[in-house]
Amino acid sequence: MLINLGIIDSISLHLAQMPFIPSPSLKGLFTRFADTMPRRRRSNFEFYTVPDDNNIDAPPSTPATIHRHTDYAVAASKVSTRTTFYQMPPSPKRSRLSLATASPTVVDDLEYATSEPLDLDYVNHCLQLEEEDFIPRRRTAGDRPLLEWLPHRDAYLSELLRLEGRGDFTSEDCPTCAAGRAIYRCMDCQDQSLSCAACMVTLHEWIPLHRIQKWVGTYFERVSLKALGLRIQLGHHVGEECLFPIPAFGNDFVVLDISGVHEVSVNYCGCETALNPVTQLLRYRWYPATTANPKTAATFSLLELFHLLSTQSKVSGFEFYITLTRRTDNTGVVPGKGALAIQEALLPREGECAVLCPACPQPGKNLPEDWATAPPEQAWLYSLFIGLDANFRLKRKKVSSDAVDPGLSHGYAYFVEDTAYKKHLATYSDLIPELSNICNNHDAIKLANMKGSAGTAASGVVTADCTRHDMKRPCSIGDLQKGERHVNVDYILNSTLLRNAPKRIKGSYDVACNHERNVDDRFEVYGFTTLGLHDVQWFIPKFHLPAHRDFCRANYSFNLGRHVGRTDGEAVERGWASSNPYASSTKEMGPGSRRDLLDDVFGDHNWRKVTQLPVTLLAKIKEAVELRNEHVSAFRSFHATLPLDDTAEWLRIIEEWEEDRSRPNPFEIKHSTLTLAAIRLKLAEEDAEALRTGEAHVVHEEFTASGMLVAGIELEEQQRRLRVDAAALGQHATDLQRAKFMERQNTLLRKLEAWWEIQALYMPGVTAHQQEWRLRYAQAHEVLNDLRGHLELRSHLYVYKDRFVRGQRHNTRARTVITGAQSKIDADVSRYRTAHAALLSLSTILHKTGWQVVLQPLNDSDIRHVTDGEDGQSEGRRTLSWIWKASGEGSVDGRVGEHLQDSLRREWCKARARADRWSEECMLLKEEMRRVLEFHSWQAHWWTTMVNRRIFSQSGYLEGANAYAYRQCAIRTAMREKCEHTWRYVAEWLSVGDLCISTPPLTQD
Repeated sequence: MLINLGIIDSISLHLAQMPFIPSPSLKGLFTRFADTMPRRRRSNFEFYTVPDDNNIDAPPSTPATIHRHTDYAVAASKVSTRTTFYQMPPSPKRSRLSLATASPTVVDDLEYATSEPLDLDYVNHCLQLEEEDFIPRRRTAGDRPLLEWLPHRDAYLSELLRLEGRGDFTSEDCPTCAAGRAIYRCMDCQDQSLSCAACMVTLHEWIPLHRIQKWVGTYFERVSLKALGLRIQLGHHVGEECLFPIPAFGNDFVVLDISGVHEVSVNYCGCETALNPVTQLLRYRWYPATTANPKTAATFSLLELFHLLSTQSKVSGFEFYITLTRRTDNTGVVPGKGALAIQEALLPREGECAVLCPACPQPGKNLPEDWATAPPEQAWLYSLFIGLDANFRLKRKKVSSDAVDPGLSHGYAYFVEDTAYKKHLATYSDLIPELSNICNNHDAIKLANMKGSAGTAASGVVTADCTRHDMKRPCSIGDLQKGERHVNVDYILNSTLLRNAPKRIKGSYDVACNHERNVDDRFEVYGFTTLGLHDVQWFIPKFHLPAHRDFCRANYSFNLGRHVGRTDGEAVERGWASSNPYASSTKEMGPGSRRDLLDDVFGDHNWRKVTQLPVTLLAKIKEAVELRNEHVSAFRSFHATLPLDDTAEWLRIIEEWEEDRSRPNPFEIKHSTLTLAAIRLKLAEEDAEALRTGEAHVVHEEFTASGMLVAGIELEEQQRRLRVDAAALGQHATDLQRAKFMERQNTLLRKLEAWWEIQALYMPGVTAHQQEWRLRYAQAHEVLNDLRGHLELRSHLYVYKDRFVRGQRHNTRARTVITGAQSKIDADVSRYRTAHAALLSLSTILHKTGWQVVLQPLNDSDIRHVTDGEDGQSEGRRTLSWIWKASGEGSVDGRVGEHLQDSLRREWCKARARADRWSEECMLLKEEMRRVLEFHSWQAHWWTTMVNRRIFSQSGYLEGANAYAYRQCAIRTAMREKCEHTWRYVAEWLSVGDLCISTPPLTQD
């Protein structure tokens, strides 16, 4: 139903003039409104459109759209309506949906009343506006401002570079005093002329927080007004001299302002009528940080800006302060002051606007000349670590287009060139099928062909990052249309390998086990040759590895692979933290604006990482040296406690596997799961064999020694259950419950008395101290063996439960079995602690020494499996519990058991791997520090080659471009000097405890 807006407006006007009367219904409201209006006679009429059948020349009629129009009126007792049908010709441009269609009918025979006549011209005007076709407005040049600006970008860039130089002010005579050298200018004043130091101080007495630059002959560098001699006098008008000035404490006052962090010289007023220093600062509109001897203050304008930002943008105080420090010095060379934030100009070739990682191997920039022919023991140091990952938060809706929003960067920074990327996807999307999953049910594979949602142009992005230093690589980011398809990931991998990558690549990917399959065949289909020129070894990031099957955990682990140091592969995941806050904005942007913004975000992320490298690498190598020494020493100690024949065999197996991954993997479990029933069966078989051969020492007709021990364990379990039932009995148990409990207790007591008689035959009492010492010493070693076996049993029970047990019923039974194994461990712990306490007491009487080196006190943190670490320790940091290093006094031939040997073999290999990884980490960090220094030197020299490269019609432009290049050179030189100063003691730290990581000699010392 189409309601005429003019009629509604008329009714609203009448209603506004009436007093408000509550009404339960709309009908009542219209009824009261009708009472104020005079009645009018009704009229009935109808319209018909009759075609002219006699006119044969008339064009054929086209179906017309009939619109129904309803007017409302009110009478004394009811609401009346009038419905009129209008026949409108169809639109010549596009069809419109009819709001209502019906055959011509007679107007409703209802009364119509109104206080004043309707404005029919206004009604017809509204109908015409409603029925007019919407004609899209033609786009003008103002709708595409970026396209209009693109032809002028070189002119803009030239003017920006011109500002780097002196421009028109090349004279060294000060224009103000004509006496000093004009080598200073203010960055915040509109006047860009140069002045001498004295005039610059005089001009800035009213504005002491401006930033000053000094011309050093080839470029401008930052200086402070404090260095030029400006002192800020508080307590007086500006320019008025104080007779008794009091310098601020320490003469190192720092002021935080919108323009940055400034060091200033402050004089307090010391006159007789002077106020206290805090009040003087507040009168100057500086807010002091403390009330006693303030040395830091913030301007009121800064506090106001922070207040608005914190409420509007949710920025924290720390982030705001970091922004100020970066505005003061964005290089990290001079804390608190220094060079300005550097914005590099766009260069014409792909990827050259990206901030490169100085610590990654860059052939021709920071690698030795003979790096390609280095021997294997050194060549691995020149490997590039690349991590692949997708982010589905950085999506983009289907808004705008490349024609309307092309963007400024076309593959110049981090995103790949869009035209070639889309051509690749259009060509090979249907030719490259997604392989079936060979591992667990990973979402990256399962959802590869599932689109995000309707109305989405990009479901996310896929990237290739440096996993050692968490930096984005040039031309290594592209949009996703669905999930993580091979056709997308392969293109990004090929693009990043084309950007000056060395031969050896350590690649990591969440689903590397599946992506590695047939990757060579896929690259051959694409026509890519990069994989043939590189040696790629694949890994799975450490956090994602536990979600994979056992085969992947053994063959794609960073902890077990050679020549990777302590790389975890998760840097690409951590890197999304800096870009995800922009997801809500970028999803509404056009394609070009989104790429430009994200390129800027990634560039800022990389630059911050570069400036933090001195501190970051220093902290890493300090930790690595300490843990290298710890784990190498732990491995040597563990190695010395194991039989030589076993360790020699294990060393041969692991070295063969490291050279050829197709050989048997020493880190995989090769034996079946142990069960308690199997152990009891083995003991029974041994007793039967001893009776058959006549070697058994029979002291009882029904019980053997093992049978007595099994019976004792069963009685011990019955005692435990009886104690649990006694605790659950409660104070209000019935007589029947108490009677049944007493019967169980008496039965158990009779069994214990019978068992004690058998026990006396196998375990007679000893009273002599020396004999008791020998028994307790053997008992302690025996309990340790039992404890290790029970820990092994519990570990395998957990593995068996996780892999094979499903359903509540079976899980309950499995947990019951595990609880039984835990109770045995608790019993072993109690027995060992009892034996250790007895030994400790007897050692004082017998003057025994040295035994505690092997039999140490058993703490709760020591009770763990050979493959487990303490709480909070990761695989690469965990240490072995001492119970697994104790010599096996209980073994017959000095060799460990079959099942325990498998676990010890795996732990020996893992301990060796931990020592190797931390040693490799020290070597990698040392090489990365060398590469950072070399890269800064190379980049500083490269900027000098840019001098006089641009040809301008005016000398001012050329000087500005040269000044920019010289300033960049000075920044890189300063950053190198900063790194050298920060790392000046690294060589000494590496030499302290520099242990050899090779396997200890296979001889007993």
